[in-house]
Amino acid sequence: MVIRTDLDGIPPAPQGRAVTIGKFQAVHRGHRSLLDETASAARRLGSLATVLTFDRHPAEVLFGAPEALQLGDPEERMECLAAAGVEECVIAAVTPEFLALTAEEFVRRILVERLQVTAVLAGTNFRFGRGAAGGGAELSRMGSKLGFEFIEVAPTLHDGEPISSSRVADAVAGGQVSTAAELLGRPYAVRGEVVPGRRLARTLGFPTANLKTEPNLLLPADGVYAARVTLLGDSEPGVRHPAVCNLGVRPTVDGHTRTLETHLLDWSGDLYGRTLRLEFITRLRPEQKFPSLDALKAQIGLDAEVARTQLDR
Repeated sequence: MVIRTDLDGIPPAPQGRAVTIGKFQAVHRGHRSLLDETASAARRLGSLATVLTFDRHPAEVLFGAPEALQLGDPEERMECLAAAGVEECVIAAVTPEFLALTAEEFVRRILVERLQVTAVLAGTNFRFGRGAAGGGAELSRMGSKLGFEFIEVAPTLHDGEPISSSRVADAVAGGQVSTAAELLGRPYAVRGEVVPGRRLARTLGFPTANLKTEPNLLLPADGVYAARVTLLGDSEPGVRHPAVCNLGVRPTVDGHTRTLETHLLDWSGDLYGRTLRLEFITRLRPEQKFPSLDALKAQIGLDAEVARTQLDR
């Protein structure tokens, strides 16, 4: 998949582009349905399967809102798009000028002139243009006038409700990682570099890898989780090691700094400086304070056994 970050300098596509538009955070099952339809339309029309996405949330530009938490790893988002058959991802810079485009200007200037669209695919609640004034009706009308198809894709439901990024984010933030996995179609995962910690877990008999993740990454609620870990760049790519991880402030020994630590079950070796991909499988319990290090050690042992049982299912 080709990634382009200069919307003004995007090369022409004589065969045209079948385009779907959105942030595509975490690429959940609803996104995947939309992407599958886009790839199918591109094959039928002989066009490029293209995603038009954005470098930030409009609220950051319009209202000076703080940077939104990132739902999932950006690199993994691109991998998921490519796996869905996307051939080209165009990342538009969200600027005041970009947000000032009316719905008609957006279609004419961006979709038709710059992207040479043959088809535009969107969900039923898709809105675009200044003040979110445009929707499916406008795309259908302008498509008939300007020579492209508009294909509306029905939402993907889970428990009777449409799957959305906000549903995934709520599940992750609440520690309901099993629910998040059902919405995503895969476990919620993060990546991080292993950095030195206090090495206390090693003295308890459970050495952990202390992961440094991106500061704006959405992490699950504090607690202990059964997890699977992939060592990126490993000689055995794709091997997922069973693990138990703790996310929180470690109230028994610290109580201040939030950390993400993971203990790989039945594995040993030096991980410092390595990048790990950690999949949250299920939440075992909330984080809690223990009366002594011995009590903490005993609980970690129990957590490891419960995690092993959960992961063997």
